[in-house]
Amino acid sequence: MEAIGRLAGGVAHDFNNLLTVIVGYSEFVHAALPPDSAMAKDVAEILRAASSAASLTRQLLIFSRKDVVHPAVIGLTDVVERIERMLRRIDLLLTDIVMPGLSGRELAARLLESRVDLKVLYTSGYTDEVVALRDIQVNGPDFMRKPYSPESLARKVRESLARKVRALLTEG
Repeated sequence: MEAIGRLAGGVAHDFNNLLTVIVGYSEFVHAALPPDSAMAKDVAEILRAASSAASLTRQLLIFSRKDVVHPAVIGLTDVVERIERMLRRIDLLLTDIVMPGLSGRELAARLLESRVDLKVLYTSGYTDEVVALRDIQVNGPDFMRKPYSPESLARKVRESLARKVRALLTEG
């Protein structure tokens, strides 16, 4: 039963990633169409179906995660060193909370050691319980539930960076 749960969780996680692409492209098409057109109504149905599919993946994740995920230990130094040069030019880290071998929380903590001004935006398709176990606020300003559209991602990134700018302005 545990193997079935793990399989279901892996499939649900991958399916959530695919839904993000489906929702994103569907919203691009929907925005380009005249609102009252038959095609716009069809694309709206695709978006509703994607929303239903996201709900089903959450149910699969509930089934698959009766126990807490225990990531394997890896060398964080190696991971961080490989991407540190690139990150020096980036003001925002967008990371999944649950990743193989390394949690998004661990990655952020490590990067924040050398980049105290780095903003972190967490994302996940896992259930609220799994997210809460990672000490992330599900309804907090620094969290986005998968799947999301390019517009909602852009809005959340703007909000996160704006909070950073406001914090810098109040400091100085």
